[in-house]
Amino acid sequence: MAAGSPSRGSGAGELEFRFPATVEDCREVHTAVMTFAVQQGMSAAEMEIDLSLEEALANARLHGCGDDAAQQIHCRVTADDHGLSIVIRDPGTGFDPERVPDPRSDEGLERHSGRGVHLIRSLMDEVRFAHHGAEITMRKLRR
Repeated sequence: MAAGSPSRGSGAGELEFRFPATVEDCREVHTAVMTFAVQQGMSAAEMEIDLSLEEALANARLHGCGDDAAQQIHCRVTADDHGLSIVIRDPGTGFDPERVPDPRSDEGLERHSGRGVHLIRSLMDEVRFAHHGAEITMRKLRR
């Protein structure tokens, strides 16, 4: 992951990545973030963070970057006394997260996508979208 090597932020509780939108690079960043999360004492929420991170990275790669390896994804992870925050941003035009139908609704059941946003909202304690949906901030609080 030459272009996506992590850089330490200002404190020991921060990681930052900028990497090509490839399956391999997303997988490497996912592994690094999960290792960091466990090191930061978030083991009790490991499953929720793992699934949410996987969905958010896949959405950034597929929808935000159009599965184009020439595009870059940005990921910033911070840990503090209250929990873990993950920000993922892609260069795409974004989307309106409020217009994604609930996958349990009649309309949502017929769609082939849109389940990831629902899953992330269900698993994480706080979820915010910015930049017209091209950036997601997910927060998991310590238990």
